[in-house]
Amino acid sequence: MVIDVRAESGKDADYQLSAAGIEEWEKRHGRIPEGAIVLLRTGWASRWPDAQKYRNQDTKGKMHFPGFSPEAAKLLIARKVSGLGCDTLSIDYGASEDFAVHHLSLGAGCITSKTWPT
Repeated sequence: MVIDVRAESGKDADYQLSAAGIEEWEKRHGRIPEGAIVLLRTGWASRWPDAQKYRNQDTKGKMHFPGFSPEAAKLLIARKVSGLGCDTLSIDYGASEDFAVHHLSLGAGCITSKTWPT
């Protein structure tokens, strides 16, 4: 399943897909089935191969790119998805300091992936 958040990510580099965002997507496309791999299309891959644009670091070195929110990860884990993926450097948003989405998804046995070609 691909959830396209390019419009949201284009407006906010720190965008995080929320649980409510998943529920809105499901209203249009149907419930995400058990075992699905959920990919987040942020549009960030269009910044590659320019590593500076792709990392999008501020003056303090903090990266800014979109990802899943912890609440979205919890909802998807409860739905028993098999994995999460994103076209950024991480399934956590770039400014994350605790990498909660990684901890949640890996702790639940989900496959995680990032950066696939456009």
